Amino acid sequence: MPRAWRRLSGEARMLNLSEREALGGYQERSHALPGTGLTAPGSSDQRSSFLRWPLRALAWPYGLAVRARTALYERGWLPRRRLPCRVVSVGNLTVGGTGKTPVVISIAEWLLARGKRVGVLSRGYRRRSRAPQLLVSDGRRILEGPAEAGDEPHLIAWRCPGAVVAVGTDRYRLGRWVLERFPIDCFVLDDGFQHLALHRDVDLLLIDASDPGGLEALLPAGRLREPLTAAARATALLLTRADVVAGPNTLLASIRAATGRDSRPILIRFIPEALVNMVTGMLEEVASAAGRTAVAFSGIGNAA
Repeated sequence: MPRAWRRLSGEARMLNLSEREALGGYQERSHALPGTGLTAPGSSDQRSSFLRWPLRALAWPYGLAVRARTALYERGWLPRRRLPCRVVSVGNLTVGGTGKTPVVISIAEWLLARGKRVGVLSRGYRRRSRAPQLLVSDGRRILEGPAEAGDEPHLIAWRCPGAVVAVGTDRYRLGRWVLERFPIDCFVLDDGFQHLALHRDVDLLLIDASDPGGLEALLPAGRLREPLTAAARATALLLTRADVVAGPNTLLASIRAATGRDSRPILIRFIPEALVNMVTGMLEEVASAAGRTAVAFSGIGNAA
């Protein structure tokens, strides 16, 4: 087992992970996904066949382009630049939510608690500002709101006081820009698995155990950004929401078949810590919601 795998496995507790608890969850209603051997919780395939096949035809050139791009980086024909400090990347294979932001926050908090000077680099999805580099937090105060910076970078800055948070499309240039202004020991790269232009020391890949249907097909026929074989690049595989399925064995078998690696994943479950009063901004205990009527809505990729 590579040293990085051993280190990450030993530090699983920092992410509040417990394999025994994760595998002791409940069984969701599910159905088989044709041709995949996987099951998707509570979903149904309503796409008509006349639409499915054209999308699959479009997925073929997309997949070819993705494989070609990856090969260019792996063979050194496209440069992979390196920042003068450690870089931990957190990413996924699919569009949609797999829990990247909570994992980024947990890693940043863990590093900060150990006296490390932490920077978080994010693309800032759907941010209003078009600046090539934007400082969201200088580690002491939050400088940009969610509209300018993007929801997730703003949340990371709020949850991780002490971390420098910045957004920009080119993460290498963004990292150099941050280093010109702040001393940084370690960068955490948000949504960085496909950002091959930047070298990373640890590459964490998240897969949602509750949504194996996301691995069914490449864009635009499915939600895969890359073929499942790309999981072989990861330093460690993190299965999120592992507590809402009876067991991820079928999913793991598919990943092993695609990558040729028999690596033990880190299993993650998400535990609500508190409720935030939207009027006062004060935190309340989760138990305080017991017996109360509530209307729930979500703007994140997967609220499971």
